[in-house]
Amino acid sequence: MATNDAPDINSDQSKLADERLTRFYNAYRKIIRTDSTEYQADLLFFIEMFVSDCLATNEAGYTFRHLAPPRITYVAKSLGVAYFDQLNRYLDIYIPKYVYSPKIELFFQACKDLGLIDQHRFIAPMAMNRYGERDAETFNKLIERIRKSGRMPKYKARIAKDSYRSTKRFINLVRYVDALFEHVRSQLLVVRVDLSYRKEEIETMKLGQAQEDLKHFLDNMKGKPKLFGDLVGYIWKLERSNTGGDHFHLLFFFTNDHISSDERYGREIGEYWIDTITKGRGRYRNCNTQYEKSKHRWPAIGSVKYYDDQKRYSLLYVLAYFCKDEQSLRIKTKQKTRAFGRGVMPSPRENVGGRPRSIEIDHGSYLSLIDCNLNKAMRRPPKPAQLIEQTLPLFWIQGF
Repeated sequence: MATNDAPDINSDQSKLADERLTRFYNAYRKIIRTDSTEYQADLLFFIEMFVSDCLATNEAGYTFRHLAPPRITYVAKSLGVAYFDQLNRYLDIYIPKYVYSPKIELFFQACKDLGLIDQHRFIAPMAMNRYGERDAETFNKLIERIRKSGRMPKYKARIAKDSYRSTKRFINLVRYVDALFEHVRSQLLVVRVDLSYRKEEIETMKLGQAQEDLKHFLDNMKGKPKLFGDLVGYIWKLERSNTGGDHFHLLFFFTNDHISSDERYGREIGEYWIDTITKGRGRYRNCNTQYEKSKHRWPAIGSVKYYDDQKRYSLLYVLAYFCKDEQSLRIKTKQKTRAFGRGVMPSPRENVGGRPRSIEIDHGSYLSLIDCNLNKAMRRPPKPAQLIEQTLPLFWIQGF
């Protein structure tokens, strides 16, 4: 009986693509954003940095030197220099009813174990506190508590599981975008818009209002053919700061059948969000303006052709940002709050036509750039966040 021993080429290519994407995503996740202007009000971001730095080293926050009795002096180490003065601000934002991301939950649980929440204020490293010890010693105990819990198998397994899910989400998202180019249209307009709320509106918004507004926005797209008639795909991501300000990052994929200006799409989507969805409560950022594009060496938005390897490679950074677990929803009102979504995966039967392709290439050829374009800075092991002085070029972090 004859058997077919021919290798499965498609399967091998898929495995190679997954390996490349996994390698790219793991390298991307090592990038620590040092241009933190967007996070000045987001203390949750810095709590995650603190926990990461605690787990990355074995160093104490302070070391002590015993001089002539009863004199004692201390030496501030990197963790003490970077974080001691911020601890009271971190403790003040804790809200029991919220569900936090793993690192933030680890921090607050360690604080609870030591009786710090609502019961302690850090004054100065050598100040004696209610526990009969110096604040520097209490700070060292907090670091050790974080390390003890963070290095337990249960916590490591949770982080590994979240990491695996994040990587799979990225690979599936790349496949989704690949399918848009392969089965829908060979040239697409990629539009990036950030939707948020006016500062004065945030304090009066009810819980879940942002999710309701987004649902209204997505449900209404079919009823706005003039604006969304050429839409073939979309991706959205919800983020929330400790101040309660919800905002969305959205990526749209349009054909250029009726509107050829990506900047116009971005502007009209933003105005629709303000005028129709939020009734004046919202605001937006159009990332497709020439000013915004000029911030990036290789913009991954605007007109993108299926054979433009550099643009499609640059688009990986945007997709990675949408999936990166460190930038995921750090605080939730409910355990099952969704923070990510996309359109329906197109099938080969959904080809909407267009001119024949002038260049026939493997639609995944751009992935080969991963092998040669991973920057040396992405390959270096990450330093503690507070020690990084060099700001990464903006084009490496297209998602921001």
